[in-house]
Amino acid sequence: MLRNTHEAPPDAGKARYVRAMFGAIAGRYDLLNTLLSFSAHKWWRRVALRRCALRPGMTALDVGAGTADMALGMAARVGPEGQVLGVDFCEPMLRVGARKVAARGLDGRVRLLAGDAQALPLADGSVDAAVTAFVLRNVTDVPRTFREMARVTRPGGMVVSLELSRPASPLLRRLYYLYFYRVLPRIGGMLSRKDAYTYLPNSLTDFHSPEELAEMMRAAGLEEVRALRLTGGIVAVHAGRVPGGSLPPTAEEPHGIEPGGAAAREGAGDDDLRGALGGA
Repeated sequence: MLRNTHEAPPDAGKARYVRAMFGAIAGRYDLLNTLLSFSAHKWWRRVALRRCALRPGMTALDVGAGTADMALGMAARVGPEGQVLGVDFCEPMLRVGARKVAARGLDGRVRLLAGDAQALPLADGSVDAAVTAFVLRNVTDVPRTFREMARVTRPGGMVVSLELSRPASPLLRRLYYLYFYRVLPRIGGMLSRKDAYTYLPNSLTDFHSPEELAEMMRAAGLEEVRALRLTGGIVAVHAGRVPGGSLPPTAEEPHGIEPGGAAAREGAGDDDLRGALGGA
């Protein structure tokens, strides 16, 4: 399944900066994620995982795995007969993830690898689904990342992205920007490193719209691309299918459903999934 990649990812300067930044905050990354999102990131991740259409026995890929939250959620979906691969270029983040994997006794089911999202160390068509969560703002070439995810996913498999976005409502956007650009960096600075949590909102400022991301996924060869905005548009989930093959349809959640609603409670294996993601 693994292969060697010799092509260097572009813009090594940004790559070095992002790797060092996440390495410095790895120890408190999970805590800050939960505090700063008011635990909403756990629900957002569950929505993205449903779009992967995983079944027991499948092989799943978490691109930009970080501390392995999505990888653990995938492991709950694929079961003991399945396998999950997590790839990230920041080894301190992977070490935190490895401890979480070991604490749950999933060492044999979840494998974390050092590698770059823009040059995945995997063979063509080697996984059944690929997901990336809160990673695309940190790569230098988003279309290339989608192409790599599509390349390693088998025909009929799903490629899914979960990423921050900008609210559509002018009022919500003003409130969100106040929190995101003013309050969040101060809290992050008190509990971790202010420069990292200043980078976080700045990385969204000129980032692609959900419509642009959908077009990039289509340009990468994905079909049936759909975008779902959550929590008023604060985040967006994109999903597309690799041409060929087939997978059963996933249960769709209506626009605007919030954590605790009926749609958020649906789905086989969600009790295990909630445990994997640390509750809701």
